[in-house]
Amino acid sequence: MRMAELLQRKKLIEFHGDACPISLLGARMGLAAMKHLGIKEKSPRNFIVITETPACLVDGIQFTTGCTVGSGSIIPKDYGKLGAVFYHKKIDRAIRIILASSLVEEFEEIGKAVIEEMLRGKKFGESQRKRELVQKFIELPDDQLFDIQPVEMAKEIRAPMPEQFLLQRGFIVHRVRCASCNEYVEETKTVVRGGRKLCIPCSGEGLYHSTR
Repeated sequence: MRMAELLQRKKLIEFHGDACPISLLGARMGLAAMKHLGIKEKSPRNFIVITETPACLVDGIQFTTGCTVGSGSIIPKDYGKLGAVFYHKKIDRAIRIILASSLVEEFEEIGKAVIEEMLRGKKFGESQRKRELVQKFIELPDDQLFDIQPVEMAKEIRAPMPEQFLLQRGFIVHRVRCASCNEYVEETKTVVRGGRKLCIPCSGEGLYHSTR
């Protein structure tokens, strides 16, 4: 995807579901990483992307790089930070991209105001300052929008063992049955209660519970 296509934003908005500035930032990160690492077209087979937030940034990166969570080429982590690491497997080189330090305070100020409004029950609306920030995300060149840092990838990403490779991609490698629902579950994701191995929902720690 070329920058000119991204400037229209229509397809990105359709892909993500709304005109979110963070998805736009993720899309710009993806383009910057491809340029920095010498990748000219969408190339999920060349990339492993570690996102430091599991939210909107992921969609923007997926939109421009072609990497996906389902294929294991995007590994979303919840580090509570707005950044992403891009690892080019063929050349064994990795970079971390974050918002430029000159923009951080402005972004934080606007972000806090938006969060406070949402906590008071208001919808995720458009303010003039937020529109101005979005425009910066579109117009600023990479060297003014981002800080790009070289990083070293962990061995489990650079040269994963077969088990690590499969687990990263969501396979159920160590298959056991939950002692409550009797469904197969990845053993490394079980919770032990009273000597019984339970899946996370049956343990009471999940985000849903069965009504049966």
